[in-house]
Amino acid sequence: MITFMLVSLPLAYFLVASSHSHLIALSTVAASYILIWSFYLGRSQEDNPRRPIFFGVRLPYLPYHPYRIAKLVCAVLGQVDFTLTKLLPIGVKWGGYTLWQRFSSGLPEPRIHHNIDFGSHNPACLLDVYCTDIGHRLRKWRDVRGSRNHLRPVIVFVYGGGWSSGEKGTYALLAQTLQDYGFVVVVPDYSIYPAGKIEHMISDMRRVIFWTHKHIADYDGNPSEIYLMGHSAGAHLVSLTVIHDAISFLVGRRFARSNKKRDVSNSTFFPGISPLPFANERLPHIHGLILVAGVYDIVSHFGFESGRGVEEVSAMARVMGGTPEAYQEVSPSTLLKGYGKLFRMGNNIALLPHNVMLVHSPKDGTVPLKSSETFYAVLKEVGIPNVSMHVYGLDHAGAILELMLPLSPFSSNLLILVRAFVQRSGLSDPPTPPSPSESGSSALDGDDVDTRTVMRILSSLEAMQFS
Repeated sequence: MITFMLVSLPLAYFLVASSHSHLIALSTVAASYILIWSFYLGRSQEDNPRRPIFFGVRLPYLPYHPYRIAKLVCAVLGQVDFTLTKLLPIGVKWGGYTLWQRFSSGLPEPRIHHNIDFGSHNPACLLDVYCTDIGHRLRKWRDVRGSRNHLRPVIVFVYGGGWSSGEKGTYALLAQTLQDYGFVVVVPDYSIYPAGKIEHMISDMRRVIFWTHKHIADYDGNPSEIYLMGHSAGAHLVSLTVIHDAISFLVGRRFARSNKKRDVSNSTFFPGISPLPFANERLPHIHGLILVAGVYDIVSHFGFESGRGVEEVSAMARVMGGTPEAYQEVSPSTLLKGYGKLFRMGNNIALLPHNVMLVHSPKDGTVPLKSSETFYAVLKEVGIPNVSMHVYGLDHAGAILELMLPLSPFSSNLLILVRAFVQRSGLSDPPTPPSPSESGSSALDGDDVDTRTVMRILSSLEAMQFS
């Protein structure tokens, strides 16, 4: 569709112009420029190094090349089509859900607990907990072993939105669907751009996980069965959070052996290498990841966005640090490749979730299927025991929208798939991660550990003055 629009739009300009309707042609071109410039003024000025300076005043940056304008018009028209054909039916159900919630707000034991503070530095970031199913299909979670347990599996859902948009209330219907199938669901807001960049988002992810592990039993959730589910940018954030946590632990062993003291506050960074803070406390065990249409290689995805002509209005580059080196340090695929040898040593693989389910579509025009295919191959190569890849025939947001309005066979199959994944994952006991004192020397001192990523971070850390 995008290719067709890229060809048809310049052709339409030519046909209109050749028919001597110059006024219409000029009006169409002018409208296109005004439309795209309005997007640039609203979404592409923050942290933009290309903004010109005139007599000490920083002016807005606006594109002029007609080919870029044409590609961006196609992207905008695609978004309009998505809104009219996909979001409108969801809005109808949302209205019904809101009315139902208003009438049910007086129940003595509320199903939904709104706006809970999980400790984010951003006071606007709160979370909702969905702790009771409305369909009564599953009063108590029954796993495949036949036992009953009033503590049910927990899904923490992290929405997408290009790291710059989204709100937890929008996904109430999705959370309602998952709770109807027997899950306790946590939906947090996080510090989206421009209020936050990647380090703030990862900090929020960590705080949500710690809060969930500590408090979810109060909402009938099982703290030992926490699954992280993310869509698009959300899939990137949850996968990066757990991978960065494991790497921080491996690198931290170096200091445990040398008796060096290190500042592990959120203000301590790997200088010139990664925008992420050094993790000061290991995350609780994550039982599994459910990743839908995610971005796992920022370098590759920046090239894909550039091909679509949207890299300047997308917040991704500014969120991730703005340089190819910074992109690599926040790319889950790249990090796993760089640290693959470390994770394959001893029991280090236990630092990562042992169950990962990837879901993606070849029709996805926003994040290509190759993103998940590459990440799947890396996960298998590193040695994650239970990795599955599922391909479906919808667009980028198709799976999430189907879960919001579960009326089709696809949505039923997807829900069965998610529940089966959780049940299979629940059969295995959580792996025992290595402690800092266990096999400490083999983790970082082995002769075959020569990855540039490891050595670059270690040399940088050793050059820092810790107090």
